[in-house]
Amino acid sequence: MAILLERLFGSRTRMKLLTLFTSGVRRPYYVRELTRLTKERVNSIRREVENLRQIGLLSTHVRKGKKYYVVNPKFPLLEELGKLTSKTGKPLQDRLFEGIRRVGNIKLVLLSGFFTQDPKAPTDLLIIGDVREMALAAFVREIEEELGTEINYTAMTVTEFEYRRNMNDNFLREVYARKPVELLNTLTPASRTSRIVAGKG
Repeated sequence: MAILLERLFGSRTRMKLLTLFTSGVRRPYYVRELTRLTKERVNSIRREVENLRQIGLLSTHVRKGKKYYVVNPKFPLLEELGKLTSKTGKPLQDRLFEGIRRVGNIKLVLLSGFFTQDPKAPTDLLIIGDVREMALAAFVREIEEELGTEINYTAMTVTEFEYRRNMNDNFLREVYARKPVELLNTLTPASRTSRIVAGKG
């Protein structure tokens, strides 16, 4: 199936990029990072991401001197592409967050802000659980070094999260109003049930 799709889409590099951008966490990537993840030549990556940008699948933005590419959620064939690339088998691994569990007993991770192209979001990364602060700080530094940009993060215990959620806390209300991406959620069913009413005081 992978070879068939390579022929269909024109190149191995394009097929890898389509798989990466349409599966897993749809976050921003820059060219050098894409080169490492796909193990393809940098010139091929630059050519293909520009092709995908020109047809409207990707959009770009510059942050602190780096040009990032991110999938356009309004691309009309995005859902169909995701289903098609999923047939290639195991997708390319986005290793950016694979170390999240080593920072403690993590129950919930939400991506927002930088990761969802929303500058108005109150945080980029929300982590709920029993966190080892030094390990978390080291983990965030690794992400910042990989992405080449500063990441704003917020951590709280499950107890604090549930209390603030039940109080319709302004911060959490704003986080959920910005439609974050759920990276991890192992909360109990009761804790999963949100009582946050977005947009109301």
